[in-house]
Amino acid sequence: MKRFFKKHWPLLALGILLAVVGFYLTGAKDMLLHAPALVDAVSKEGLKLQDIRYTQNNPEGDAKWILDAEEVAFSKDRQFMSFKNFILKLETKDRPSINLKGKRGEYNRNTGIINLRGDLKGHTNNGYKIFTDHMIFKNKEGYLTSEAPVKITGPFFSVEGFGFSFHIEKRSLRIHTQVTTSIDRGTLLL
Repeated sequence: MKRFFKKHWPLLALGILLAVVGFYLTGAKDMLLHAPALVDAVSKEGLKLQDIRYTQNNPEGDAKWILDAEEVAFSKDRQFMSFKNFILKLETKDRPSINLKGKRGEYNRNTGIINLRGDLKGHTNNGYKIFTDHMIFKNKEGYLTSEAPVKITGPFFSVEGFGFSFHIEKRSLRIHTQVTTSIDRGTLLL
Protein backbone atom coordinates (compact mmCIF):
# COMPACT_ATOMS: atom_id res chain seq x y z
CA MET A 1 0.00 0.00 0.00
CA LYS A 2 2.88 2.33 0.82
CA ARG A 3 4.34 1.66 -2.58
CA PHE A 4 0.98 2.49 -4.23
CA PHE A 5 0.83 5.93 -2.49
CA LYS A 6 4.43 6.71 -3.45
CA LYS A 7 3.78 5.84 -7.07
CA HIS A 8 0.35 7.50 -7.49
CA TRP A 9 0.51 10.45 -5.04
CA PRO A 10 0.24 13.09 -7.84
CA LEU A 11 -2.99 11.51 -9.08
CA LEU A 12 -4.38 11.26 -5.54
CA ALA A 13 -3.49 14.92 -4.84
CA LEU A 14 -5.18 15.92 -8.11
CA GLY A 15 -8.26 13.88 -7.14
CA ILE A 16 -8.45 15.57 -3.72
CA LEU A 17 -7.98 18.97 -5.35
CA LEU A 18 -10.82 18.25 -7.81
CA ALA A 19 -13.04 17.12 -4.94
CA VAL A 20 -12.36 20.36 -3.02
CA VAL A 21 -13.02 22.46 -6.16
CA GLY A 22 -16.24 20.50 -6.77
CA PHE A 23 -17.31 21.12 -3.17
CA TYR A 24 -16.73 24.89 -3.54
CA LEU A 25 -18.48 24.99 -6.91
CA THR A 26 -21.48 23.29 -5.35
CA GLY A 27 -21.48 26.01 -2.68
CA ALA A 28 -21.02 28.66 -5.38
CA LYS A 29 -23.99 27.18 -7.24
CA ASP A 30 -26.14 27.86 -4.18
CA MET A 31 -24.80 31.42 -4.07
CA LEU A 32 -25.54 31.89 -7.77
CA LEU A 33 -29.08 30.65 -7.24
CA HIS A 34 -29.57 33.39 -4.64
CA ALA A 35 -28.10 36.12 -6.89
CA PRO A 36 -31.31 36.65 -8.92
CA ALA A 37 -33.06 37.67 -5.70
CA LEU A 38 -30.55 40.52 -5.43
CA VAL A 39 -31.10 41.43 -9.09
CA ASP A 40 -34.89 41.34 -8.53
CA ALA A 41 -34.56 43.66 -5.52
CA VAL A 42 -32.51 46.14 -7.53
CA SER A 43 -34.92 45.99 -10.48
CA LYS A 44 -37.93 46.60 -8.19
CA GLU A 45 -36.32 49.68 -6.64
CA GLY A 46 -34.51 50.85 -9.75
CA LEU A 47 -30.79 51.35 -10.18
CA LYS A 48 -28.38 53.22 -7.90
CA LEU A 49 -24.96 54.38 -9.17
CA GLN A 50 -22.00 56.22 -7.68
CA ASP A 51 -19.94 59.01 -9.31
CA ILE A 52 -21.87 59.36 -12.55
CA ARG A 53 -21.92 61.75 -15.51
CA TYR A 54 -25.22 62.10 -17.36
CA THR A 55 -25.67 64.24 -20.49
CA GLN A 56 -28.98 65.37 -22.01
CA ASN A 57 -29.50 67.32 -25.25
CA ASN A 58 -32.62 69.36 -25.95
CA PRO A 59 -33.85 68.23 -29.38
CA GLU A 60 -36.09 71.31 -29.75
CA GLY A 61 -33.38 73.89 -28.99
CA ASP A 62 -29.66 74.31 -28.69
CA ALA A 63 -29.55 73.78 -24.90
CA LYS A 64 -27.68 70.85 -23.36
CA TRP A 65 -27.02 69.87 -19.76
CA ILE A 66 -24.39 67.72 -18.11
CA LEU A 67 -24.84 66.29 -14.62
CA ASP A 68 -21.93 65.10 -12.48
CA ALA A 69 -23.23 63.58 -9.25
CA GLU A 70 -21.83 61.64 -6.32
CA GLU A 71 -24.87 59.35 -6.22
CA VAL A 72 -27.71 58.80 -8.71
CA ALA A 73 -30.78 56.59 -8.34
CA PHE A 74 -32.99 55.71 -11.34
CA SER A 75 -36.56 54.50 -11.06
CA LYS A 76 -37.39 51.05 -12.42
CA ASP A 77 -38.85 52.52 -15.62
CA ARG A 78 -35.86 54.93 -15.98
CA GLN A 79 -38.23 57.93 -16.26
CA PHE A 80 -37.30 59.45 -12.90
CA MET A 81 -33.82 60.13 -11.54
CA SER A 82 -32.73 61.52 -8.17
CA PHE A 83 -29.18 62.64 -7.41
CA LYS A 84 -27.04 63.92 -4.53
CA ASN A 85 -24.03 66.25 -4.28
CA PHE A 86 -24.05 67.41 -7.87
CA ILE A 87 -22.70 69.87 -10.39
CA LEU A 88 -25.11 70.65 -13.24
CA LYS A 89 -23.69 72.41 -16.29
CA LEU A 90 -26.20 74.12 -18.61
CA GLU A 91 -24.83 74.92 -22.05
CA THR A 92 -26.18 76.70 -25.10
CA LYS A 93 -24.56 77.12 -28.48
CA ASP A 94 -23.39 80.75 -28.44
CA ARG A 95 -24.04 81.73 -24.83
CA PRO A 96 -22.02 81.47 -21.60
CA SER A 97 -22.53 78.20 -19.74
CA ILE A 98 -24.01 78.06 -16.23
CA ASN A 99 -22.58 75.71 -13.57
CA LEU A 100 -24.83 74.93 -10.61
CA LYS A 101 -23.62 73.09 -7.52
CA GLY A 102 -26.02 71.71 -4.90
CA LYS A 103 -26.93 68.95 -2.48
CA ARG A 104 -29.82 67.08 -4.16
CA GLY A 105 -32.07 67.07 -7.17
CA GLU A 106 -34.61 65.14 -9.22
CA TYR A 107 -35.14 64.81 -12.96
CA ASN A 108 -38.37 63.72 -14.62
CA ARG A 109 -37.76 62.60 -18.23
CA ASN A 110 -41.48 62.82 -19.11
CA THR A 111 -41.75 66.51 -18.22
CA GLY A 112 -38.11 67.47 -18.79
CA ILE A 113 -38.04 69.25 -15.41
CA ILE A 114 -35.03 69.20 -13.08
CA ASN A 115 -35.80 70.16 -9.48
CA LEU A 116 -32.67 71.34 -7.59
CA ARG A 117 -32.38 71.88 -3.83
CA GLY A 118 -29.89 72.49 -1.08
CA ASP A 119 -27.54 75.46 -0.86
CA LEU A 120 -27.37 76.06 -4.62
CA LYS A 121 -24.40 78.02 -5.91
CA GLY A 122 -24.01 78.82 -9.56
CA HIS A 123 -21.64 80.72 -11.77
CA THR A 124 -21.22 81.55 -15.42
CA ASN A 125 -17.96 81.70 -17.29
CA ASN A 126 -18.44 85.46 -17.82
CA GLY A 127 -18.39 86.37 -14.12
CA TYR A 128 -21.97 86.14 -12.83
CA LYS A 129 -22.89 84.17 -9.68
CA ILE A 130 -26.24 83.00 -8.33
CA PHE A 131 -27.14 81.82 -4.81
CA THR A 132 -30.46 80.27 -3.74
CA ASP A 133 -31.83 77.19 -1.99
CA HIS A 134 -34.30 75.92 -4.60
CA MET A 135 -34.43 76.12 -8.38
CA ILE A 136 -36.27 74.42 -11.25
CA PHE A 137 -34.77 73.96 -14.72
CA LYS A 138 -37.31 73.36 -17.48
CA ASN A 139 -35.28 71.63 -20.16
CA LYS A 140 -37.88 71.81 -22.95
CA GLU A 141 -38.42 75.56 -22.51
CA GLY A 142 -34.77 76.27 -21.67
CA TYR A 143 -35.21 78.34 -18.52
CA LEU A 144 -34.50 78.40 -14.81
CA THR A 145 -37.07 79.53 -12.27
CA SER A 146 -37.46 79.77 -8.50
CA GLU A 147 -39.71 81.23 -5.83
CA ALA A 148 -37.01 81.09 -3.13
CA PRO A 149 -34.83 84.02 -2.02
CA VAL A 150 -32.10 84.63 -4.58
CA LYS A 151 -28.92 86.67 -4.88
CA ILE A 152 -27.22 87.33 -8.20
CA THR A 153 -23.88 89.10 -8.43
CA GLY A 154 -22.04 90.27 -11.51
CA PRO A 155 -18.90 92.16 -12.41
CA PHE A 156 -20.43 95.51 -11.43
CA PHE A 157 -23.70 94.85 -9.56
CA SER A 158 -25.60 92.69 -7.10
CA VAL A 159 -29.36 91.91 -7.11
CA GLU A 160 -31.35 90.26 -4.32
CA GLY A 161 -35.03 89.32 -4.20
CA PHE A 162 -37.60 86.56 -3.96
CA GLY A 163 -38.03 84.36 -6.99
CA PHE A 164 -36.59 84.69 -10.46
CA SER A 165 -36.98 83.52 -14.05
CA PHE A 166 -34.04 83.21 -16.42
CA HIS A 167 -34.41 82.18 -20.06
CA ILE A 168 -31.03 80.73 -21.02
CA GLU A 169 -31.18 81.07 -24.81
CA LYS A 170 -32.69 84.58 -24.77
CA ARG A 171 -30.54 85.67 -21.80
CA SER A 172 -33.46 87.42 -20.12
CA LEU A 173 -33.56 87.62 -16.32
CA ARG A 174 -36.46 88.72 -14.13
CA ILE A 175 -36.46 88.94 -10.32
CA HIS A 176 -40.06 88.52 -9.12
CA THR A 177 -40.49 90.49 -5.86
CA GLN A 178 -38.73 92.52 -3.15
CA VAL A 179 -35.83 93.45 -5.40
CA THR A 180 -32.76 95.20 -4.00
CA THR A 181 -30.02 96.22 -6.42
CA SER A 182 -26.52 97.43 -5.59
CA ILE A 183 -24.22 98.91 -8.23
CA ASP A 184 -20.48 99.03 -7.78
CA ARG A 185 -19.49 102.71 -7.58
CA GLY A 186 -16.31 102.19 -9.61
CA THR A 187 -18.26 101.10 -12.70
CA LEU A 188 -20.63 104.06 -12.89
CA LEU A 189 -19.88 106.26 -15.86
CA LEU A 190 -21.86 109.48 -15.55
